[in-house]
Amino acid sequence: MLRSSQGTGRPRKLTATQERQVFRWINGKNPNPYGFEFALWTRGRVRALIQREFGVSLSLASVGALLARLGLTPQKPLQRAYPRDPEAIERWPRETYPALAQQAKETQADIHFWDESGSPGRVPTLVAIAFSRTSTVAA
Repeated sequence: MLRSSQGTGRPRKLTATQERQVFRWINGKNPNPYGFEFALWTRGRVRALIQREFGVSLSLASVGALLARLGLTPQKPLQRAYPRDPEAIERWPRETYPALAQQAKETQADIHFWDESGSPGRVPTLVAIAFSRTSTVAA
């Protein structure tokens, strides 16, 4: 008669409670409150947070496996063709940017721009503006 037995292999470095905590930290959350500059989670950032909070060192592959077990999979942004708005393009240097610059000056904030130009040959498309010392974000 064949008997089933517990699978062998290396035990997990995080407890089930710690894994649930990782899920709560990142599911639908922004990494900024945890001390990360940019508002996207990466396996490296998750690994750093686990190391800092639990003192447990994981490889990037292990972090990827953990995220997959938690149902957190990498997401690709939707590719959308944004139609050009000639009037908005013309307004930008005359009205839009000066208003943003004034708001940044009044709140002693810096203005940061992000774009989608991750690939060579792609035309950058502005996707967000954020003030670093406030929670203002315009997408």
